[in-house]
Amino acid sequence: MNSKRKHLDIQSQGTGKKKEKREEEVRISDVISEEVVKNRVRETWSRRERYSHEAGIEVDANPFPHCIIKDFIQSQSFLEGLQKELLDLNFRQKSNDLYKFKQSADLKKRKDSHISALRKVLFEQFRSWLSEVMQVELENTVDISCAKYEYTDVLLCHDDELEGRRIAFILYLVPPWDRSDGGTLDLYSTDEHCQPQQIVKSLLPSLNTLVFFEVSPVSFHQVSEVTSEGKRRLSVSGWFHGRSLERPPRYMEPTQPRTPHIPRDVRSPY
Repeated sequence: MNSKRKHLDIQSQGTGKKKEKREEEVRISDVISEEVVKNRVRETWSRRERYSHEAGIEVDANPFPHCIIKDFIQSQSFLEGLQKELLDLNFRQKSNDLYKFKQSADLKKRKDSHISALRKVLFEQFRSWLSEVMQVELENTVDISCAKYEYTDVLLCHDDELEGRRIAFILYLVPPWDRSDGGTLDLYSTDEHCQPQQIVKSLLPSLNTLVFFEVSPVSFHQVSEVTSEGKRRLSVSGWFHGRSLERPPRYMEPTQPRTPHIPRDVRSPY
């Protein structure tokens, strides 16, 4: 082979090689893996009590078991890259009498570096932690998508119950948020028939805060209407799957007695 041909071969090899995407690495809060904290979360969850840690973990059973983890992801630059990838997704408008917001397709197969890194740490490390502290077996099946709420968007009261859903989670990726902006995650109390009564707790969205709760017959919640015209409520959310909690028989409102027939020739007393 002459030197000219060899030079051309080397050039073609160099230009033909595909550039591999750099894999992002993401670390979640170290505090949740501390044995003392993990044991306290497990004990508090099982006893349906309340626990708060100065590093930003709160467990509460009122009105139903839920947990708030602040500073869930350690890297600010990772959060910025994740937000950019999520906003580049195609969103579908979802709208009916119960809700109005925009949602992406399922993120399980997305190859974007930050999205896939988040998915990996949620599906593996965090799922294992959840299973341990909640003492439930969670399956490999995890639903995950991105939701975008803007001015007047809302999701009314519902319980998230669907066969296989065991733990719901939401990771907020929002700008500085005030109660006047709306978009709170409202938790409802229930009556003896597992019917929603009133809002007893409202969680304000906060950047890099992850909320999870047990999906059950009493896990009624809503996303209140976004009233800010200039802010976007962005989040990654979904469900870890496992054996569903037993649901009581469906409650049916008692039928009201019919008004007895009054003959036309009888004058009404009022």
